[in-house]
Amino acid sequence: PFSLLAIERGVLSAWSRHLLPAPPDWPPSAAPLGFWTLPADAGLTLPADVVGYLSAGDRPVLIVLDDLCQPDAIRMARAIAEGLRTIHQRGLLMAARSGLAPGLITDCLYVVDRIHLSITMPQVSAVFHQGSIDAIAAALTAGVPQLVRPATEAERFWADRLMRLGVAPEPLDRLAPRRLADALNRSIARTSAAERLYGRLRDEDGIRATIARLEQAHMVRG
Repeated sequence: PFSLLAIERGVLSAWSRHLLPAPPDWPPSAAPLGFWTLPADAGLTLPADVVGYLSAGDRPVLIVLDDLCQPDAIRMARAIAEGLRTIHQRGLLMAARSGLAPGLITDCLYVVDRIHLSITMPQVSAVFHQGSIDAIAAALTAGVPQLVRPATEAERFWADRLMRLGVAPEPLDRLAPRRLADALNRSIARTSAAERLYGRLRDEDGIRATIARLEQAHMVRG
């Protein structure tokens, strides 16, 4: 059982206990440490064109859809743009390795290849993603509501946790413009809940806690 592995070898659980508490049979040495996020003074920057787009209007919705083949990326970008236009929202689409050319592809959707999530999240109104833990961590630690379109069991698990915490609506099962528009409205309506959860997360330092646990384990085994 995983609980025995946690006791015998130790576990570095890189998520917040506020997202997922440890099971009752886990020892304190295996408790969640908090997210491994970079500090605010890490020196990360955004490309000038992205900075310009962010400052050119209301906070956009961030859409994170990686590893799409070009035909799917084009189809999804069109559906996303139509959904955003329906609710009068702008969008910033991060679609790395999708073949989409960076830049403004419609009046309300700007495409980038890859940007640092941790410095982008505080500048957006919501984030629509597939359920990766890095996107979840970046959104939670910025107080940003989320919308998830999961494809794997792990992504469905995290989407369910976010919904139970009140920071995301029910997962999106199909990317149709009207469904996306309605779901994004429900997501943005959860901004206050996301900000309250951020208030509980803001004092966690997962990297520092991880270093301390590693040092303690080294001392015990040494």
